[in-house]
Amino acid sequence: MPFFGQSLRTRIFLSMLLLILGASVIMGLVTISQFKNEAQHYHDERLDSKQRSINEHLAFVLRTTTYPVDTDKLHLIFKERIFEIKSIHKQNIYIYDLEGEPLISTNVSLLATEDAKVNPIDPNILHELKNSSDQHYIYKSKEQNQRFRSFYYYRSDDRSKALGIVRLPYMEDDSVLKKDINAY
Repeated sequence: MPFFGQSLRTRIFLSMLLLILGASVIMGLVTISQFKNEAQHYHDERLDSKQRSINEHLAFVLRTTTYPVDTDKLHLIFKERIFEIKSIHKQNIYIYDLEGEPLISTNVSLLATEDAKVNPIDPNILHELKNSSDQHYIYKSKEQNQRFRSFYYYRSDDRSKALGIVRLPYMEDDSVLKKDINAY
């Protein structure tokens, strides 16, 4: 039966039904997009907050150390304290020299064992970090359906001399977001 052959009541009913269905689909798409934008903003803010607090803690350790503050001594300066910082902030920390070679990590003490290797910083990431105007770079990756970010930045001494590069890995956990979207 053609649409225009129906009674006026039926045509109005079907038109309203299509209008409501179309509006629901559009609202759903906008809501999902908004959830994704909010999640992106949340992860950006959370990573930035973690970076600031860990950076302050690292600065405190550098100010209170008895070792000379130099790139060659970073592994000694943070030998014990890096695990304390990890415990407080619940965040893995990797410290590299200025060429991107690993010095110390919260996963393993890189100087203690040769078997436990942390890879050097990828040359492309190192290039992006060196060319960034704000002296940091966020590398985003995806492995096994899980999104990761790594925040790279230069750690400097009190005289703004770069000592090393700090990497803070961060896993984006969107389980609450996915639960909300599925409930919607």
